[in-house]
Amino acid sequence: MRPHARAALALLLGLWATGARGDGWSAVIEEQYTRTETKVTDQGAEARTSSADVVLQRYRLGADKTIFPYLTLAGGGQFEDTQTWQGGFGSNDTTDSRLASIFGRLNVGGPTLNGRGSYDRRQEWSRTLTLHSPSLISETLAFDSSWRPLDLPLITFGASRQNSFDSDRVGQDQTNDVFLLTAAYKASKALRVAYSARYDDSEDRIHGAERTAVGQSGRITYDDRWFDRRTLVHLNYDVQSTFANTTVRDAGAEIPVAQVPLAGLSLVETFPTPETATLVPNPALVDGNTTAGAALNIGFSPRAKGDANAREMGVELPIVPATPVNTIRLWVNQPLPQLVVSAFRFSVYESDDNEHWTPVALIGPVVFGVFENRFELRIQETTARYVKVVTPPLDPAVTPDPKYADIFVTELQFFQTVAAESVRGRSSALLNSVSASARTVLLQSPNVAHDFSLQLARSDTRSPGRDVGETRLALANGLSLAHKLAQPLVLNARIARQDFFAKATHSGILNWSAGLGYTPFQTMSHSLNYSGSWRQGTTGSALTNSLSLFSRAELYRGVSVSGDGGYTLSFLEGGRLSSGVRTGAALGLRPHRTFQLSGGYRLSRTSTSGGGMPSSRSTQEQVEGGASYSPTEALYASASVTRIIRGARPTTLAGLGVGWSPLQGGDLTLNATYSRTLDTSADAVTQFISPSARWTIRPGTFLDLAYVISDSSAAAQESNARLLTANLTVTL
Repeated sequence: MRPHARAALALLLGLWATGARGDGWSAVIEEQYTRTETKVTDQGAEARTSSADVVLQRYRLGADKTIFPYLTLAGGGQFEDTQTWQGGFGSNDTTDSRLASIFGRLNVGGPTLNGRGSYDRRQEWSRTLTLHSPSLISETLAFDSSWRPLDLPLITFGASRQNSFDSDRVGQDQTNDVFLLTAAYKASKALRVAYSARYDDSEDRIHGAERTAVGQSGRITYDDRWFDRRTLVHLNYDVQSTFANTTVRDAGAEIPVAQVPLAGLSLVETFPTPETATLVPNPALVDGNTTAGAALNIGFSPRAKGDANAREMGVELPIVPATPVNTIRLWVNQPLPQLVVSAFRFSVYESDDNEHWTPVALIGPVVFGVFENRFELRIQETTARYVKVVTPPLDPAVTPDPKYADIFVTELQFFQTVAAESVRGRSSALLNSVSASARTVLLQSPNVAHDFSLQLARSDTRSPGRDVGETRLALANGLSLAHKLAQPLVLNARIARQDFFAKATHSGILNWSAGLGYTPFQTMSHSLNYSGSWRQGTTGSALTNSLSLFSRAELYRGVSVSGDGGYTLSFLEGGRLSSGVRTGAALGLRPHRTFQLSGGYRLSRTSTSGGGMPSSRSTQEQVEGGASYSPTEALYASASVTRIIRGARPTTLAGLGVGWSPLQGGDLTLNATYSRTLDTSADAVTQFISPSARWTIRPGTFLDLAYVISDSSAAAQESNARLLTANLTVTL
């Protein structure tokens, strides 16, 4: 964009915003300059230096208008122009990239009957020296409506068309049409009925592949309490049918089939390894929202503060029927350059119990979306119940740019990607599934309850030259006991049996457990638990017994201690014997409200022998400590050190962080952060210093300045980076 054109656009935005502020108009002008200098020195080689100057200009315009009480109109657009001058490493390049997007929204109706129409278009293009790249274009036209009549079914309808292509239509040219009709009705307090019909038409013009599919699904759900409310009953019937037709011109075309998970799971890994960690529920990972964060940060800010713990993100998938997956999409909250994408180290694991994990091989490189902010991982196909993706946070040595300090995971999606040639022609699938569960309180004191569940599914698929039918059945019965033996003493016990039938095979699991909880005071608690399981499968059986102890006490105000330990003995398939012992202790001290100390010790030891195979032993032992000090809101300091005494490799990890905000709450705010981390196993030291300032010129107009010093040194390489950024934002 030429200078006079930029000035005219800025003036036009200002006039529009000023003249129509009362109608809900807004405009934002953003001018940014960034200077980066990097020096990399490999062992035994000369230092390599590079630099980059980036000028970003961004203009945003938005408007919304209530034309009538039940008619609103909104629209807007954005234009970005980024010019980059790079030098060093024997090359000098100039790149000019631009992005333009527009959107429009029309809402009609009220709470009972309403409709919404929308249009979005995004176009990106770039030029390096004299080489012009084809423009990348994505546009979406959508409409949806809903009708909520009183005491009648809720009916919704939606239709959309998405086009993704490049201007030359040589690398990408895809169209996806979707029509969706749903109806939901609450017939009574206990009975609910739902129906949906969906039409999909996906066309890949580059590979000459097109797939049209018509799917219908119905659900009847019944929830009630029987026998004087002592029995809680849940009944569910699902039927799903799909008719598809696939045409293929190019044998290399592929089609991804979405697999819907039952639950999202995650964990910030500390002492457990990926092979033994147990993930906890995280519904935000599978809520369908690809823009809202799921409380998992894989940017470099955690590592800059000494947190290099791996982030584990997984799901639970249906096993009745089996759910094959070979493609994973991990969504994040922002676009990422190739430099950052290639720095992540992903690994994938599978499990049948969310306790014992085995690696799943990655197939090919991890790629990042052109139009969408997501990683795509291709893996060896698996039908496991649990699947997870593991990655540590970004290394600060990769880039000092503050925009990549926080990269939040927003969604995790799973697919089975198949060759279009394998599903050429007409195909159909029919799934009928019934589930039932009941929990009955047999006695009130002691509290004794019986629970039962059943899952029965029949799937039939037909495709050219192949008809497959499969029936799966899962049964579970359990008996639970909870009784207060005395005021501070509680007894819990459970025994449960699960059986699985599929393809003339039978497997089962018998679980049992008992525990005592002793809480003499509110500040003190102890527990002793025993559990066991007997697994029977097609390849043999396995018996596991575990004993664990936990104790916690707050000795004085600000002084707390805890300890735990456990022993596990397992007789595995093939005659192998496995045993493990773990123990740990933690101490927390808070002598003053501004000062806190913590420390801990962990030991885990496992051994496996027998079965005609070599014996193996592994030991993990670590001790850790930390301190934090925050006398005021403007100052904080923290330090942590972890010594891995025994493990894959003895290592010391240490981190120091300081934050200072001398001026707050005024027109001028100042901030400074400092962090330093140490990793003796890699012989690496990383240092991060970042002072910053914000000057609020007037409400909505401010100038941000930041300077970043990032230094890292390791045995094989040393890197030093300096970044200066200035950003002026004007809101009209």
